Amino acid sequence: MGKLIAILIVLAGSLAAQYTPPKGDTGATGPTGPTGPTGPTGSVGSPTPVALTDNGTTIASDASLGNSLSVSYRVGALTANVTLSNPTNSVDGKVATWEVIQNASAAKTLAFGTNFGFGAEITACTISAGLSSHSFITAVYNGTATKWYVRGCITGY
Repeated sequence: MGKLIAILIVLAGSLAAQYTPPKGDTGATGPTGPTGPTGPTGSVGSPTPVALTDNGTTIASDASLGNSLSVSYRVGALTANVTLSNPTNSVDGKVATWEVIQNASAAKTLAFGTNFGFGAEITACTISAGLSSHSFITAVYNGTATKWYVRGCITGY
């Protein structure tokens, strides 16, 4: 019995010494690994929006922020009539949501950069004129068309 236990201990030690953690997709930082975007502690679904402000003319967005699937932006209260510029670092299939907060004392307007596209059901997006109100714009990027197709415009919060 003593020899059997000794053999099992040696085998267990040998197996432990040969173990190497997974690499690639399931490795520590791989897409489905422990700290990868869709892993248990990854950033997918991260509730923290990226803060943006307008510069008096435009609002700039960097699509590489957020996680690999989506990004949320929160635009501080508008200071002027501005244009939501074409996002930089756009990736095919990425979804972005902008929360735009209206000015508290005088309503401002929001125009869209040339790479935003509207369809038959959402032909335009006009943000709420209600003072301090919140409007939400959601778009998905199509790399072939190089367009951010607006698929949601919800206003008046």
